[in-house]
Amino acid sequence: MEVRVEGGIVALGGSVESGVKRLAARVAAEAVCGLGCVRNEIRVANEADCATPGSLR
Repeated sequence: MEVRVEGGIVALGGSVESGVKRLAARVAAEAVCGLGCVRNEIRVANEADCATPGSLR
């Protein structure tokens, strides 16, 4: 996973094993004081983990 900060904006990138880990990275980045926003570009290796309950795939 990659983390870049520029001008108060955090950009998350790379790849993780699950949607839960992607979400955890975003939540952790959003908890840092003084940041403007978080751009979450992390890819999930298993796309089925990103499906929302009840969604059609």
